[in-house]
Amino acid sequence: MGRMSNEWRELAVFTDRASAEVLAGLLRSEAIDVRIVADEPVPGLIRSIAVSVPFGQWMRARQLYSHAPLSEEEWATHYMDASYDGQEEEGTDE
Repeated sequence: MGRMSNEWRELAVFTDRASAEVLAGLLRSEAIDVRIVADEPVPGLIRSIAVSVPFGQWMRARQLYSHAPLSEEEWATHYMDASYDGQEEEGTDE
């Protein structure tokens, strides 16, 4: 079972990077490691963006995500509102 501690488990899938980044930010603020992976068969053509967390942190991450039940559109809107609310967006290239 030691192997599971190194595995990542998908938590959510979005169709836009903004929503994935909002969730990732929420999780990081709670000290949960996050991996964002884009399904991009051709550069510039993103079909989906998956947010994954380490297997051992999945239950906590799922709890946080479920207590912030926003639709995909609301996730993106929240992200855009925060970006234009006088706060600079921090770049993440994960």
